[in-house]
Amino acid sequence: MRILLLNDFGVPMGGAEILSFALRDELRTRGHDARLMTTTAGEVGPKGCEKEHEADYRCFGTTSRYRTLLQTANVWAYRALQQVLLEFRPDVVHVRMFLTQLSPLILPLLKSVPSLCHVVWYRPVCPVGTKTLPNGNPCRVSPGLPCYQSRCLPLRDWIPLMIQMSLWRRWRGAFGRIIANSEATRAALVAEGIQPVEVILNGVPVQGPK
Repeated sequence: MRILLLNDFGVPMGGAEILSFALRDELRTRGHDARLMTTTAGEVGPKGCEKEHEADYRCFGTTSRYRTLLQTANVWAYRALQQVLLEFRPDVVHVRMFLTQLSPLILPLLKSVPSLCHVVWYRPVCPVGTKTLPNGNPCRVSPGLPCYQSRCLPLRDWIPLMIQMSLWRRWRGAFGRIIANSEATRAALVAEGIQPVEVILNGVPVQGPK
């Protein structure tokens, strides 16, 4: 089976990236042709130090001041994914993180291939990804004007991110399955009308006795 995995970052910055690499590699050991597409964001560290990327396909990404605009509509991601789908012709697409670099602009392309979204944090229902207010209290409202009123987002970020959330709502039907990594994540998605949502907990390598 040909399996395409998508994730915002292609360097081991956190759990989502590490799990994406591990999933790809494990699928390969089981005889599948699994490939990973990411952006170039995060590849250049402090003082220009480059980090080794582990993706099979890459498109432009950035952690600069223009990141918010890219999150809303990454044209480079759209064009790159269009080409990958044409050349690789995956049987299924597994999407993990896409709202911080790849953007919702990739979603219309996924309508032509079975796709699933594996949600690993609150980003699909919260522009800052935490569902937590600046004072530390949990946020219990839907994304919108309260994100600006509560000072979670400055105006320059609030406008494009509200457009992003609107595009995500419009095109989320591209996913045939939505998977959450915990019951808490599932509950947050369902509260925003995203359902049905299945839960698959993150796995860890089996370790023998010491």
